[in-house]
Amino acid sequence: MRYLLSTLAGSCLCIAAWSASCAAPLKQNKTTPTAKADPAVLAAPKPLKQNKTIPTAKADPTVLAALKPLPAEEAIYEHIDDSEISNHKEHSEHKKLQRHEKITEISEVELFNSILCEHIEHSEPKNKITTVKDHLHCKEPPHPFHDSRNGYWRIPDSDIFLKISGMLEATAVYDANGTQSTRDNNFLLANLIDIPTGSGRNLRVDGRETRFIVQSLMPVDGKDLHACIETDFIGAGGSSIETNGYALRMRHAYFEYNGFTLGQFWSCFVDTSAFFESTTCGPIALPQVRQARFSYTHKFDKNFLLFSIENAQSETVASASATGATTQNGFPDLVLGGALADDNYKIYLRGLLGKNYVLYNNRNYGRLSYGAALSGFLKILDDKLSFSVGYGGGVGRQFHDLQGGQSTYFDGAEVRNNKMFALSVAFRHVWHKNHNVRSSLAYNLCRVTNAKEFTEDASVAEGKKSKRYETVHFNVMCSPIEKVTLGLEYIYAQRKLENQQKGSLNRIMFMATFVF
Repeated sequence: MRYLLSTLAGSCLCIAAWSASCAAPLKQNKTTPTAKADPAVLAAPKPLKQNKTIPTAKADPTVLAALKPLPAEEAIYEHIDDSEISNHKEHSEHKKLQRHEKITEISEVELFNSILCEHIEHSEPKNKITTVKDHLHCKEPPHPFHDSRNGYWRIPDSDIFLKISGMLEATAVYDANGTQSTRDNNFLLANLIDIPTGSGRNLRVDGRETRFIVQSLMPVDGKDLHACIETDFIGAGGSSIETNGYALRMRHAYFEYNGFTLGQFWSCFVDTSAFFESTTCGPIALPQVRQARFSYTHKFDKNFLLFSIENAQSETVASASATGATTQNGFPDLVLGGALADDNYKIYLRGLLGKNYVLYNNRNYGRLSYGAALSGFLKILDDKLSFSVGYGGGVGRQFHDLQGGQSTYFDGAEVRNNKMFALSVAFRHVWHKNHNVRSSLAYNLCRVTNAKEFTEDASVAEGKKSKRYETVHFNVMCSPIEKVTLGLEYIYAQRKLENQQKGSLNRIMFMATFVF
């Protein structure tokens, strides 16, 4: 009897369990929706694997309202008690996202994020690698400065937006087997290399290249009026008593609107996209002049045409027979240029026309100056090839290395142009993309064809009669974290005079920068 009763009880339990399993809904397969999915949704790119942790921040209701339920949403909601949803109002949107993720291969959270980005201005993150290796370590920001309003904050009760940024930099420079006349400057000025080559040693560590930038935006008739002030500390020198203090110096001070730029900025003869990554400011053979300008740029997508009227600054070496001659500026520099550009390449062609004047015995003497340059870059995967080639007469000032008045010569009767040719080629290779480790190898050449009267004038110091400059750069850069870069570079530089005398310099530079 006992055996019969236990058998009947077991049968009843089995029947009850079978009935319950029939009444309960089948467990939903995660990858198989219960209803036919929208082909447009399934055609979307498969999102990255979503973190299971749902963000606790509240989403914008107006954005969530735009979300359309995915197919089969109603079917799954039939098995959820309404009271459960009402008890979790604060996170109901996130719970919906969780339910959608269970019934479709398309992650609803990713869909939410993509729609949110479309409604929040400038929410797309910047390309970290491009920002670091293409702009930051060339020590120049991309043009224009304001590629978006990211980082700007609005002044209360006004239409003006402000952005504060800059760069903190510590630099160590060691010169061996050669010296440079200006030894308190981190610029490599090949025209100041001592001749003949000495065995001097020189070490300096400073933070003079630290920069501070203030920018503003103000909407005017649907377009932004942009202004910028940038300073650094490469001004008057200090001393150890002043804690190596250096004077503040203005680099840029300008504003631009609707294609017009007014104020001090890079000359339009300069192409910062051709700058190669280096620890030193101002490699030779690349035009590098910041000056006041009035310019207009007309853009065709990423291509553009420009015209600029710029400050002229004559540099003339006068013969001893023309004692009392002074340089004058009676005509502006005119620059006309155009560029073909894309994300992976740029070709920029421009020309310059000016006039150098000398005042002597109450009479003006002048000579037209001219120049042309072609520069650009080409990206090959993560690597980059940059180049610049230029030629001109009386335009040595436009090229960073030809300073000290070598642009023109005045013999008392006529202003004569010294002609020059400049070439720069650099290649950057990325060794380790994840850690942003890369190296640049660059060669730079400046060759000067001095006027015959200039080379034969015995009253002009031989040290001013430079004929040829060359530099070779090799460096290794690393960005262990996004805003910090460490760099080590070796530079060999040589200077040659008209009388065939030479001087050389070996330099090792270390750089540590933090960008904010």
